[in-house]
Amino acid sequence: MIHNSKFMPKRKRKTTHSSINSKSKKNQVSKKRNDKKGYETVEIEINPETAAEITAIIFILLGVLIILSLTGVFGVAGTSISRFLYELFGWSAPIFSISLIILGVVRFYHDKYKIGMVNYLGFLMLNIWVPSLIHLFIDSEKSYEVALDGAGGGFIGHYIGNSLKTSVSFTGAFILFAAFIIISFLILFNTSFKDFSKNWNQILLKIVTTFHH
Repeated sequence: MIHNSKFMPKRKRKTTHSSINSKSKKNQVSKKRNDKKGYETVEIEINPETAAEITAIIFILLGVLIILSLTGVFGVAGTSISRFLYELFGWSAPIFSISLIILGVVRFYHDKYKIGMVNYLGFLMLNIWVPSLIHLFIDSEKSYEVALDGAGGGFIGHYIGNSLKTSVSFTGAFILFAAFIIISFLILFNTSFKDFSKNWNQILLKIVTTFHH
């Protein structure tokens, strides 16, 4: 009697433990091969103290380069930087570079001064209120032309200082900007009057040694 294979039920193959183990071993070997072919991730960890000193050097370097630009010793690039900074800050452009150096020096004393967003806010405020205060002494009718020439408080002084002087008065604006500058110093160093006066001599000494070297 001839049996037709089409009508014969298919038998299921039994999977033994040995076949499962062999498959798992093959998968492990293939994974190891893929791991060898893949790229290894390199993690770079920098000491927080080292990172603080690196940022301090960057701030001081930027401040020194800006001073060289303002004095005309940094070539064609320095001339463009000087023109931009004088139009923006006016006569207070050197103060911008000095404040960068001060911010870098403060970074060296990260144990005493905890540097954060508040300190950078103080840096920004200082470079806004100083040119605004300087521009109070400029005639309001010639305010824009003086700022365009890179004098007075620049365009910051024109749009902020001159606007406040015309809306309030010279005396009122002067008192406000003077108070804002003092507050900016305290925020920049994140300290009080007492602590600022104690550590000011150390900061000045650090600035002098930085320029000396």
